[in-house]
Amino acid sequence: MEDLVQVLVPKSRLLDVYELLSRPVGSRHDRSDISKEVPEEDAPARAPWPPEMLERHYRKSSPPLKRFLDHLADNPGRAVPIGELNEAVGYEHHQTAGMLSAASRRVSNRYGLKHPWVAGKRRDDGAKCYTMNEEDAAVVRSLRTDR
Repeated sequence: MEDLVQVLVPKSRLLDVYELLSRPVGSRHDRSDISKEVPEEDAPARAPWPPEMLERHYRKSSPPLKRFLDHLADNPGRAVPIGELNEAVGYEHHQTAGMLSAASRRVSNRYGLKHPWVAGKRRDDGAKCYTMNEEDAAVVRSLRTDR
């Protein structure tokens, strides 16, 4: 058995550490979406979803996930910090992380796609953030029932 050590981690970064430790040992140097730097001014590079699939995904999403998608759709191409999204959803950080993890698995299993947002960190302050392209944002905005 390996020797264990204690590491002090800011509470706000604990889920990032757990996510890193959950990866297979050989993949720790892989720079997945979550570690990419997404500058505030850069639009996401991910191709838009087929509108009918995004509609199905949105309609089958939980109310908190819809609030997450709605907030991104209101800010297309903008790197929206996770704290702002937590407030929009009404969740604590760990709850949002769990919701996004479940959503990612569902999207991958049902649609064979990546989620309709790009995750990363801003260059200027290192804030974890999410962006959605304008095409997907327009579809999400058209599906809202509150307007």
